[in-house]
Amino acid sequence: MDVDIWAWVGETQQQLSEAGNVGLAMALGDLPAQAYEGRYPQLDVMAPAIAGQAETLQLPWLEFYARYWHLMGRIGDRAQGAVAIDDARQLVAFAQREDVRDCPATPAAAEAMAIALANADGPGYAAERLETLAPVIEGVGPDNPAFSGLVTQYVAALIDAGKPGEAVSYAESAVERLRAAGREASFELGAESARALLAAGRAEDALTALQAASGFKPDDPVAKEHRDGVRRALILATLGRTAESVDALPDLDVVGDHPRVWVEWTQAVSKLAPSGVITNTWQLGRVVRQWIDYFGMMGGYRARVELALVGGDLAIGRKGVWQARLLADLAESGTAELRETAGLAERIAALRAAADATEPPPAEVPLEERVGRFDAEDGFNADPEKWVEWLAPLSGSDIEATRRHTTTLGFLGYPAAGADIYWKMLVDTGEIATAHSDDVAYLTTLLIEARQDERLEQMAAMLPHADQQFALARLHSARERWPEAVDAAEHAIAAGPASRPAACWPAPPSRSTRTPGPPRCSPRPSTS
Repeated sequence: MDVDIWAWVGETQQQLSEAGNVGLAMALGDLPAQAYEGRYPQLDVMAPAIAGQAETLQLPWLEFYARYWHLMGRIGDRAQGAVAIDDARQLVAFAQREDVRDCPATPAAAEAMAIALANADGPGYAAERLETLAPVIEGVGPDNPAFSGLVTQYVAALIDAGKPGEAVSYAESAVERLRAAGREASFELGAESARALLAAGRAEDALTALQAASGFKPDDPVAKEHRDGVRRALILATLGRTAESVDALPDLDVVGDHPRVWVEWTQAVSKLAPSGVITNTWQLGRVVRQWIDYFGMMGGYRARVELALVGGDLAIGRKGVWQARLLADLAESGTAELRETAGLAERIAALRAAADATEPPPAEVPLEERVGRFDAEDGFNADPEKWVEWLAPLSGSDIEATRRHTTTLGFLGYPAAGADIYWKMLVDTGEIATAHSDDVAYLTTLLIEARQDERLEQMAAMLPHADQQFALARLHSARERWPEAVDAAEHAIAAGPASRPAACWPAPPSRSTRTPGPPRCSPRPSTS
């Protein structure tokens, strides 16, 4: 364990170059930068390729190195949770192999395991994280480069275990051990110490600790500025120092590509919104809903529930009663994925009680005039959240209102709710077979966006053959099953003249190898 990992990387690059593997040598040195700089399309291709080549060349240390950085690129800024746990466990097992265990980087496998578990459900996996980290920390000293990252995750696990006081003491002890070894704490350790202090109810001390941490060298230099800003804004908002919090809070166009900070950013905004210094708009609600879906896909189950609850509070602030209720339902269903649910039932009940006690915005026009008024609205200044409330009494019975209501629900991030209304109106009654092509197209879109594939296939089976194949072609295209999409589209064309708009036909397959990432969100709350 006395081998310097970066010296080893340099030596390995030289050996690979001398052996004629110049491309592999160059790619090896770029992996950390790809992970930190968010060059994920490149990382997701290069890291597995390097790992595979290392396996062929029987270079297990190099294979570990490539697999580690690929995993860190997923669980770091992208904050992948349950979808990465199996890979993290496999990396830990790989690190224990006889021909790998002496690699100086292997302690980092335990750190990666702890991060993946925390991303999925921090409190639920707190005990396992502590058990995973403790023996590894005992086996390395503060002079080891892995020490700071390991103890940072130990502090995080203590916080999630409901032991913020112990986390503060542990962080202070770790900093002292580093100082005695002639090393400085990382920014990440200092920032986690600040989080522990905040969780312990010591917000002023948390601010002091974060200020001190800002002078420490970060493990992830690219993320330091926005992570510091988000945590600083949250602490300042907790202290009631509103103007300073707003100044510290990074804009949405800064944090929109960084899922790691989405929960804390939303928590800070929720604390600031009642003061009016940040405009709590429907655009903000739509972005938070996108983030909830992202964490659902990535297995960030705790973040998904937390964002649903905080998003519900923000919705109440906008008098978005219908939205708050749907978010309460989403949070409740999300608790089934969690291993620890203490306090969540009470928060969900409180959100529902707040929705019941909130009066939605009064409609501006009589019921019979609402469809016409909706169509006449200015697309830039209209508030779609209010229109969901105002069209709801007509939706499910009046087809024109239903079209507008359900598609607006889909636009705001609630396609399943829109699909349910359309389903009862057209599918349950059997009228889908003779429904207007627009309604079939709208329902197909909602089902695709809600990822209700089996339901879409059930609906398609009730349609005429051409329409059935067209709906299936759209589904296969959305899921990037290109051979099936082409086959279904050809059947639809062969069945007769196309009655659907050209824009609804499946797009050609993309040549991109990029994996789905977090949504890039342009709307942002305005500040004054």
